[in-house]
Amino acid sequence: MIYLKRGDISIAIFDNLSIPNAIYITTSYKKHGSFKTRINHRKDKIYIQFEETGVWLIREDAKKILKQIEILYSIPDCEVKKKQPKSFFTKDEILYGNYSMHRVRAFGTAELMDVETFLSEFRDSPQYALLIYIANKRALGRSKKV
Repeated sequence: MIYLKRGDISIAIFDNLSIPNAIYITTSYKKHGSFKTRINHRKDKIYIQFEETGVWLIREDAKKILKQIEILYSIPDCEVKKKQPKSFFTKDEILYGNYSMHRVRAFGTAELMDVETFLSEFRDSPQYALLIYIANKRALGRSKKV
């Protein structure tokens, strides 16, 4: 059994996945739910127990969705050197699609519409909530202010 920090989960799932494996992700830090997960024998489609919800991920599709989520959750250049940098949008804003207007202006309306058009079809899925949870804040070289 390997315990990962939240920031390492996406690396383990998308970059360093070994087979066979069983993946259980907890948000409440209760480890007793791990017995509910299944063993994965394939790399292209994996089962993840996310608290009480079982989630099937097609890794290539999920990677594309995560990339778009991380664009919204990215750190503007003006925040990079700060001790606790702010992202363009919070995870709750990305999860529900309710964005603060000042953040929309800072990010760019047209850019947000492009990403939101792609993400909107996945918003109600359990995969989307899982991907929001494992998304990492990254500096992607965007110069607008939050």
